[in-house]
Amino acid sequence: EKMNFEYGGLRWAGQFNSGLSNFPAGLAAEGDLSISNLAVTDMQRKLELLASKTINLKSLKADTDTHVSIAEAKINGLNLIGQTEPAENASLFSASEVQIDSITLEQLRKLSIQSARIVAAEAMLHQKSDGRWLYINDLESFAADSDRSQKKPSSGGSAGEVQSSDRKAGVQAGVQIGSLEIVGDSVLHFDDETVNPTFHTELRLKKALLTDVDSYQPEKASPFLIEALSGRYADLKLQGTVQPFGERIGSDQRRDGCRHRP
Repeated sequence: EKMNFEYGGLRWAGQFNSGLSNFPAGLAAEGDLSISNLAVTDMQRKLELLASKTINLKSLKADTDTHVSIAEAKINGLNLIGQTEPAENASLFSASEVQIDSITLEQLRKLSIQSARIVAAEAMLHQKSDGRWLYINDLESFAADSDRSQKKPSSGGSAGEVQSSDRKAGVQAGVQIGSLEIVGDSVLHFDDETVNPTFHTELRLKKALLTDVDSYQPEKASPFLIEALSGRYADLKLQGTVQPFGERIGSDQRRDGCRHRP
């Protein structure tokens, strides 16, 4: 994979000690990190994976046991998954501001987040006339290539030795999130070019809240609440539970209110 990383400025305030080996095994750090105008691009697919105006990480700690923690992360001007050429399409996801509290990452495999708050988000689902989903199919291809490259044995060992090393680590990959909230003027755009004329609709979110997300307990139900304006005609409020990591994504929901506008 040919990846390109660019940033306008970087500021580190704290302690940083690096051993002879590469990150994370030989690294010990503690401090605050600020990055401006960050862009991460997949040059092969001309896909901008991430772009942000500013990223501020407070009380970042990393140790030689591959434990990373961040007390608070604040991101302004976030864009995820967009085209570099041509650039007429919006990003798959963008947000004016993202604040994440109490982040821990164990052995680069287990991610835990106490709470995440997204302000003024905009997301897009766009199906092209050939049935492909804009960006999503590219993202699946990127993930598959990354997975294959990680499974390749290094020059110093076989694939079996690499898998054995992963088992010794004893940490199963997964994610835990206490709460995920979307506030502000947020919108989901949906376009379907497989029908004629092209179908377009919007869902404007007033508020969305998802709690108790845990991939280690796929049977666990996560409560959610959605308050939205569907198109130009109805106020919608939904609440219930969802199992995002079940064998099949299931939900138990009820519509508390649907008021049609005149």
